Amino acid sequence: MDEILHRPRRSVLYVPGSNEKALSKLASLEADAVIYDLEDAVVPILKDHARSIIIDLVNSNQHHKKEQIVRINSDENEYGKKDYEILEKCEPDAILIPKVNHRDDILKYVPYLKNKKTMLWAMMETPHAIINAYDIAACSEKLNCFVMGTNDLSKELDLNDLMRRTGLETSILTCLIATKANKLSIIDGVFNAFKDAAGFEEECRYGNGLGLDGKTLIHPSQIEPCNRNYSPSDEQIAQAEKMVTAYENARKENPEVGVIVIDGKQIEELHVIHARKLVAFKALLGK
Repeated sequence: MDEILHRPRRSVLYVPGSNEKALSKLASLEADAVIYDLEDAVVPILKDHARSIIIDLVNSNQHHKKEQIVRINSDENEYGKKDYEILEKCEPDAILIPKVNHRDDILKYVPYLKNKKTMLWAMMETPHAIINAYDIAACSEKLNCFVMGTNDLSKELDLNDLMRRTGLETSILTCLIATKANKLSIIDGVFNAFKDAAGFEEECRYGNGLGLDGKTLIHPSQIEPCNRNYSPSDEQIAQAEKMVTAYENARKENPEVGVIVIDGKQIEELHVIHARKLVAFKALLGK
């Protein structure tokens, strides 16, 4: 059966690696994953200090219940070259590679992965990344997630605020198809106006409706609505469990059954596969 389960990635919170106050509050937050940011959120003078903080934090294992990702700097500059220390001195769940343009931007990191745990995530934030999305998604078994860098991509595409989401749709769908074809996760970009609760909820519903796995966040207040919108509802779970039970019972009675009817709707195996994923996701969340 073609099912891939991974850790929930509904809410993925960016935290600057130099912000020790924010880092100290992570234990109390319900984000599924945290991205310790060494790139845009850290000024050059603090990058060495931030790197040291992150290495110590990952090694402390205090946030092991969250997926821990480190967004490094591009290795085209001195800071990115120093960030290879991350792979030598600790074992985060993943490294988020910025400014990915083509598959080689991923593959050059693979030889530095010295343990089985650490994976690679790709920051999809340039037009070249979108054009090459499938080749990037298929390039390595060590790659398991795309993160949409919607701010940088909007800038590169000269999108204005009025048409920003519409202008990004082709890029998001291109990456969505590439990730689904290669069984990777895909995480939506950030919502900058963190005080606009209604706008944020709308964007979460949009992303979940498209089939994205979650959303990157810039503020703790975004975690609860993000988790809620990217989780199946109690009604959806109940319907999924009903579907799985009915289909399995029908198969026990007649192994050749391919189609059943529930509440007047025709149910085939493809619907049951999706229902099983919802039930499994519920189990992963501990609901």
